[in-house]
Amino acid sequence: MGEDKTTPGEQEPKVVEKENPRDKKDEYGQKKHNSKPATAADPFLLEEIYSDACQIFAPNELLTPRSKSVLVALDTNVLLLPYNLGKGDFPALGNVYSNLAKEGRLFLPERAAREFIKHRDRKLADMAQAIDDKASRLGNWDTKLTSLLLEGFPGQDDLIKSGDNLGEATKKYTEMLHQLSAYVKSWRGNDPVTVLYQRIFTKENIIRPSEDNDKIIEKLKYAILNKVPPGYKDSDKEDSGVGDLVIWMSLLNLGKETKKDLIFVTGEEKADWYVRAGKNTIYPRPELVYAYRQASSGRSLRLSSLHDVLK
Repeated sequence: MGEDKTTPGEQEPKVVEKENPRDKKDEYGQKKHNSKPATAADPFLLEEIYSDACQIFAPNELLTPRSKSVLVALDTNVLLLPYNLGKGDFPALGNVYSNLAKEGRLFLPERAAREFIKHRDRKLADMAQAIDDKASRLGNWDTKLTSLLLEGFPGQDDLIKSGDNLGEATKKYTEMLHQLSAYVKSWRGNDPVTVLYQRIFTKENIIRPSEDNDKIIEKLKYAILNKVPPGYKDSDKEDSGVGDLVIWMSLLNLGKETKKDLIFVTGEEKADWYVRAGKNTIYPRPELVYAYRQASSGRSLRLSSLHDVLK
């Protein structure tokens, strides 16, 4: 045993217990979890997510974009939708976005803008390839028929004339498809979709998280370990699902600053965003509804497809 060096009448110094981080709350009103790397799921996960039990029973309003008090934010997959051939009416979509932006109700997470530019040119290349493939198939179109098949056929002359007309029209159409493909390939950031986004998204309506990267990574590790939505379903991706989390934290920051209801327009259907019934999305995850309510001082959140918003 070591020698006791405490002099008579002298008390040993008290050990001051550090404040438990679990008792602290972050800027959104949720408890802060321990920053130490965790190796097992948090047994108090429900207490972590739903820090104020009294708020659990508050209803989540079914929001409509027609309401002038409701904000609308777009996900990456929604930004890329116009590049899918045959999807929607782009001029009408542009009008909706422009009107929302003029009313100060349209927002875009910075991360969504960055993911858009990462995938945009691949979308454009796929469009050009689809046009080239169509032109190639039409180029092999043959309207000629053997004379044996036409022998004695009463509509022979009309059939031959129609075939010649179709052949000329097909040739002209194929030439125009090649021109269209060349036009698409000539774009350098000035395609109609990008031009629209450049016009309506500015510093005033592009949003970001308030946390720094280290804090976001800390939250991501906790979310993956405990399957906290959103993002944990993308943990096997190159970015480990941080994209979804950064977008979500941007939405929470928007709610904190504006204290308004929000419709998040997304093509997501995974279980870390929605409660599903078979293949159908039914409700937004209650964890997301509660987190947005806490961040926005009681406001509601709706997850919606672009089709439902435009409808």
